[in-house]
Amino acid sequence: KAGTPRDRTRRDWVLAGLAALAEDGVDAVKVERLAKTLGVSKGSFYWHFKDRADLLGAILDLWDDDFTQELIRHAEPIATPADRRHGSLVSYTPEAGSTSDPNDAVRGN
Repeated sequence: KAGTPRDRTRRDWVLAGLAALAEDGVDAVKVERLAKTLGVSKGSFYWHFKDRADLLGAILDLWDDDFTQELIRHAEPIATPADRRHGSLVSYTPEAGSTSDPNDAVRGN
C-alpha cells in the first residue's frame, strides 16, 4: 500500500537513491523504482524534488557531507598520503564502519 507524500522524508528518498546507485549504477536511480522501494506513490517524489537531476544532486551532497568528510576526518591523523589512502580504505567503509581488506572497502563489502 502506498503511503502519503509526507510518509517519507527527502532524506529517505536520497538514501534509497544512494542504495540504488550503489547496487545497480546511476541508471537505477529512477523515481518509479525508488517509490516502489519506499512504498509510496511516484507522485510523492515531487513533494521533495523538482526532478531526477535534483535527486542526483542531493545524493552527491549526501556523499560529500557524510562520506567524504568522514574519510577526511579519519585520514587527517595518518602521516603520509599513501598511508592515508591505504588506512582509509582498510579501516573505514560507510556501511560497515570497518573492514580488514581494502578490496572489500572498494567493493562496499
